[in-house]
Amino acid sequence: LPGPASALPILALTANADPRDEADYLAAGMDGVAQKPIQPEALLNAIRLVLSRGETAQAA
Repeated sequence: LPGPASALPILALTANADPRDEADYLAAGMDGVAQKPIQPEALLNAIRLVLSRGETAQAA
């Protein structure tokens, strides 16, 4: 997406727990990965990680 929408973080939600799958999601342009079944604390940590990466990129 062009413009500001291109900076919107995308978090993949998947039932696949294989680390190779996670690498594929990141290579496809996802900013992070959360795995099902959802554990609230794990989801919050994944969101925090993605958002902190965005803050770092904006500061650069």
